[in-house]
Amino acid sequence: MWEPGHSESAYPTREAFCEAVVPVLRDELLAIRDMGVDVIQLDEPHLCILVDPEVRAKFENPEAEMRNAVDWINQIVDGVDGVQLSVHLCRRNWGRRGWGAAGGYEAILEHVSRLEVDQLMLEFSIPVAGDMAILAELPQQVQVGLGCVDVRFPDVEEPETIAERVETAIAHIGADRLTLNPDCGFAPGKDHEVPLDESYEKLKSLAAAAELLRGRHG
Repeated sequence: MWEPGHSESAYPTREAFCEAVVPVLRDELLAIRDMGVDVIQLDEPHLCILVDPEVRAKFENPEAEMRNAVDWINQIVDGVDGVQLSVHLCRRNWGRRGWGAAGGYEAILEHVSRLEVDQLMLEFSIPVAGDMAILAELPQQVQVGLGCVDVRFPDVEEPETIAERVETAIAHIGADRLTLNPDCGFAPGKDHEVPLDESYEKLKSLAAAAELLRGRHG
């Protein structure tokens, strides 16, 4: 949203723009909370692409990028209670073209662990997401929304396939800290349309996988 050569007259730097956005998003979060919403999910489309070494190489100081991303979210949620707060760590969803960042979460783990939220939504259905063993290194109080259904490609996986993916996560952090969700949204934009029936069938498989797992783990 901040572009060099276009935005400087309003905000001299990207950091200045982001700092100005923080109170706006905080006010929106509080307004939604006050409407009686139980769960609010913040989408973080920058931090997670820094798992990719090729992306990190594009920044003069990738550690500062990670630190700022976490600090701004923490400022937005500071002192907000009465609602479950989640952050979706997005790898960018380009529909049939795939994802925007490849790599395990190790590169951002130190910073992600500082997020002052109740739940982290992590993408794990794609082959470039790394080892689920990293889940054991997250703070114990943090719940995990496990991305266990691919939203980018047309194949609809069987419930058992999804359940086995989730079992891998359970081996590292336990079923009581997990909820199940698709990796990302089913509608990344007008250039990457996903058929409604395809999305519906994937959600049906996800629900059936959840039933299988409840039968095994209670």
